[in-house]
Amino acid sequence: MALLLLARVRLFRSAAAAMIIAWLVSYAFYFFLQSYVARPELTGSDPLTALIRTVYAGDQPYNDFPSLHTSLSTIVAIHWWRVDRRIGIASGVWTLLIVASTVLVHQHYLADLAGGLTLAAVACVVSLRLFARDRGAAAG
Repeated sequence: MALLLLARVRLFRSAAAAMIIAWLVSYAFYFFLQSYVARPELTGSDPLTALIRTVYAGDQPYNDFPSLHTSLSTIVAIHWWRVDRRIGIASGVWTLLIVASTVLVHQHYLADLAGGLTLAAVACVVSLRLFARDRGAAAG
């Protein structure tokens, strides 16, 4: 995120605003409409199962809708796409891996991902319009 500040200040501000919007909306859902993700019992003793146990210990199975994993990583990918398409593609692939992993390790359901993507899209539209070039030129 700090590299985005160095690349384009206006896009950094837009990304920061979009993330704040995503956090505020998500926390409103978490406060008023708590949800729960059923997780499987982990029986293995291999290193990957131990890693998932660590994730479960640090992240309780509540408040999963909308997925902040999805919305925040999508916001970053969208803003990097606007800076440079190659970085945007790499960021998009990384976002897809994050989103897929949250379902595969039972952190989120598909509906949570859809909510996170929708939230990211709306937050980006709002923030990109808020920090549009024309708006800054008209104010100056």
